[in-house]
Amino acid sequence: MLIQAGLVDRVSLRGDRRTYYRLRPHAWTRLVTERNAQVIELRKLAEQGIGLLADDPPARRERLEDMRELFAYFEDAFPGLLAGWEERQRQQQHDEEGR
Repeated sequence: MLIQAGLVDRVSLRGDRRTYYRLRPHAWTRLVTERNAQVIELRKLAEQGIGLLADDPPARRERLEDMRELFAYFEDAFPGLLAGWEERQRQQQHDEEGR
C-alpha cells in the first residue's frame, strides 16, 4: 500500500534475498500535495451541490456553503504553507552545511 501511495520504494541489496523498503525523498510533501488536490475536488463538489440547490431556501445550502468555504480556505492557504515548509527545509539544510 505504501508503494502504491508513492511513499516508499522497494530496494534490495546484492547477495541478500530480503526485501527492504526506503522512504522516497520528499514523500510527505508529495502526500500532502496530493491531499490538497482532494481538498480542491471537495470544494468543487460543494460548489456543484450549491448550484443544484440554487432555487432552494438558503438554509438548505448552508452546510454545503460552509463546506465550500472551509475547503476554499485550505486551498488558498496551502501554497503559502508549502512555501514556508520548503524555506524552512532550505534553512535547516543551510544551517547543517555551516556546521
